Amino acid sequence: MIGLIRQLAHQPVALAPAVSFFFCQGTDTALNNATAVLRSLIWLLLLQQPHLISHLLQKYKNSGADLFKDKNSFIALSEAFRNMLKDPRLSPVYLAVDALDECAQGRPDLIHLILTSLNLSQKVRWLLSSSPEVDVLAELKGLGIDSSNISETFVEQDAQRPATPVNAYIDHKLTILKCKKGYSDRILAEVSHEVRKRAENTFLWVALAFKVLETVHRGYAVKRIKEMPPGLSELYDHMMTRIETGRVIEPQDCKTVLVIASLAFRPLSISELSVLADLQLDVAKTAIEMCGSFLTITKGTVNLIHQSAKDYLEKNYESRLRQAGPTQGHSEIARRSTDAMFLILRRNMYNLDLGFKPENMTPPDPDPLAPIRYSCVFWVDHLCSMNSDNSRLLGELSLVSSTNTNRNDLLQDNGVVYAFLKTKYLYWLEALSLLQAVSEGVNAIRQLESLLLSMRLIAHRKLDLT
Repeated sequence: MIGLIRQLAHQPVALAPAVSFFFCQGTDTALNNATAVLRSLIWLLLLQQPHLISHLLQKYKNSGADLFKDKNSFIALSEAFRNMLKDPRLSPVYLAVDALDECAQGRPDLIHLILTSLNLSQKVRWLLSSSPEVDVLAELKGLGIDSSNISETFVEQDAQRPATPVNAYIDHKLTILKCKKGYSDRILAEVSHEVRKRAENTFLWVALAFKVLETVHRGYAVKRIKEMPPGLSELYDHMMTRIETGRVIEPQDCKTVLVIASLAFRPLSISELSVLADLQLDVAKTAIEMCGSFLTITKGTVNLIHQSAKDYLEKNYESRLRQAGPTQGHSEIARRSTDAMFLILRRNMYNLDLGFKPENMTPPDPDPLAPIRYSCVFWVDHLCSMNSDNSRLLGELSLVSSTNTNRNDLLQDNGVVYAFLKTKYLYWLEALSLLQAVSEGVNAIRQLESLLLSMRLIAHRKLDLT
């Protein structure tokens, strides 16, 4: 998809349509929902065709910033988007969405909008990429929408069938090995043969295999490739086994890092991950490196290498990461978040003078909030995500903080959360203001109130049963 977008973007403006695009990322809650897709497509479209902004201005005047982040944003933005496409001044445009399968929230609504938009203008063409599991026309039928007219203009291409692109990628990787690692032609030929035999025409398998070879002496390259099984899931199993038998650091520390990365609601900085995993910064960095088949670091941010890695970790969470399940993981993240905020939050974190304007603010270096940015925004989300099974919720919420075994339970009277809100509430609000996340804080308090009410109802029901 990136190659297609680059090719279209480099065409002469007079000859080629404009291009508006979005890359879904299932591991990031800011990039895995229909509203984010539509918001970005509209933004890029308006940058190239600003005369269409009139269709958005009236709604913005009525709703303000809520137009872009309210729970009903998709409905309002969809109406404005359709009006833009019907505008006779619209110039031809390609609208591209990559990894549609990773749009976890609102995908049926997005697909409905995409396909119905084809009837609004002949100047619009969509480019969609997705895993085979997402059948666009089948999802429409599931919504009770007649797709017979649309299907005639719908062209599908299976990118996994042609072997030429994958083979070209393998050749490219082999060339890098020869230039940078000094591989002989004999070893390169053996590696080439073994990789092609196992790759099953899958780009990601090839990428993971060659990533392993980056840290292996060329004399052991063929042996390491032969150890790798075909199939992504099988390869992840193999990589997890190597993590479990590693001796550089404790395998359990690596698993803790994978737990945090798989349960987090957005990619984390290394310092944030270190706090949530309760590991020293250098140990966390080493653990991330040891988990290189699952994690990657881009500009200081730790990301799951692909949605398939997240899917594997979720599917095998109890067997390969934590037997207690994700509920325990969310509890640990919530507890470590409150522990860290207890230690770090204080009055006037940035030492600002009275009357200082937010637009003139520059965070100090080092930023004292950097390790707890994620914790400040998402600690309540992890409390609420501990389990939807109410019969287990109360028990899981009574976990004792590992940093102080005498401390009361997380959400019990006079417990961890109570103590945090009693002593650090104003400092937390100040931190949210500095992070420009006050609205997230308001939502967090609402979520916490709802959770506590649910707990009270559960407690009353349990009393009634006894």
